[in-house]
Amino acid sequence: MFALVPVLGLLVWLAYRKAVRYLSHLYFAIHVHAFVFVIQFASQLIRIGAILIAARSIVFAVITLTSEALVVPYVIAALHCVYGSTWASAIFRGIAALVGYITVVFAVTIVVGIAAVLTLV
Repeated sequence: MFALVPVLGLLVWLAYRKAVRYLSHLYFAIHVHAFVFVIQFASQLIRIGAILIAARSIVFAVITLTSEALVVPYVIAALHCVYGSTWASAIFRGIAALVGYITVVFAVTIVVGIAAVLTLV
């Protein structure tokens, strides 16, 4: 996922390409990825604690949904603060960039999976 940071930077650049250079968007993409990694790390720590106290099923579902649900509002709020856009613009552009990013991540995952299977044959 970290290798795709430039892709998110490019998608944010496409959404906010008026006056800022690509490098600023790349910094923003690094910031967003750092936030996602911190959230995932915290959720893994909580999951380990849940395993230790044997409260697995419901806790796993709640942790996963909560950690994933924090990412989209954070990205939208960060776009609003960093680029100074309106909330409506930040929501539209943020969701467009995230949908594009998720599509690229999905495509890369499929290509890597196919390549892995082909190397086993």
